[in-house]
Amino acid sequence: KAPPGDRFSSRRLTKDLMAMGKNAFFFKDGREIALFLRGELRKGDVVVVLSNGGFDGLVQDLSALLRTH
Repeated sequence: KAPPGDRFSSRRLTKDLMAMGKNAFFFKDGREIALFLRGELRKGDVVVVLSNGGFDGLVQDLSALLRTH
C-alpha cells in the first residue's frame, strides 16, 4: 500500500483543480451527484456513468430525479 500522503484523494484533486482555475466538484455520494446534475442538465445533454460498481445507486437516483424534473 502507498503511504497515506501518496494515496489518491478525490478531495485533494478537487482542491488542486480549483486552485488552477478549473471547475471541479466533490460529492460525498451518488445521491449528491444526482441532485447536482438535476440542476445542471439541460434538454439534449447526455450523461455517461462509468463505474465498476453500484456507485451508491447513482444511475437509479438520477433516473428517478430526471423523470420528476
